[in-house]
Amino acid sequence: MRHIPEFNWAAGVHYGTIKSYAVFDSTIGYNFNPTYCVLLNVNNLTNHVHNEIIGGPELRRHVTLKLTASF
Repeated sequence: MRHIPEFNWAAGVHYGTIKSYAVFDSTIGYNFNPTYCVLLNVNNLTNHVHNEIIGGPELRRHVTLKLTASF
């Protein structure tokens, strides 16, 4: 869980107050063998719409899947 309290933010012509928000993240990984691994990362499990910077996009759930190989 990440909790960000309300704070003032400014960069160039963009300024204002970022409202407080909390998001839940999750990561799970699995090693197939010593060579291959898969990692699933989900940021903002509850899909809470929020802004992290003024003038930036509204953020929602973000899912990444990563496959790695070690030789």
